[in-house]
Amino acid sequence: MRRTHAYGFTLIELLVVVAIIAILVSLLLPALGKARASSRCLNCLTNIKNLELAHCMYMDDNNGRLIEGGLDG
Repeated sequence: MRRTHAYGFTLIELLVVVAIIAILVSLLLPALGKARASSRCLNCLTNIKNLELAHCMYMDDNNGRLIEGGLDG
């Protein structure tokens, strides 16, 4: 007698694996969204800090004035 073995996955096994992956992804997505929002916030704060530093450096170079000259030149 010959026995034949199927070495592939059954449909139920594949569905179980897909369901487990879907559950894991659904758990991770909110955490990734929070991390992305936190990253955007940090990026904005860094930009504000750099603008303030640029203003301070400009004022140091121009005797404490933010705008050089006046309306007439």
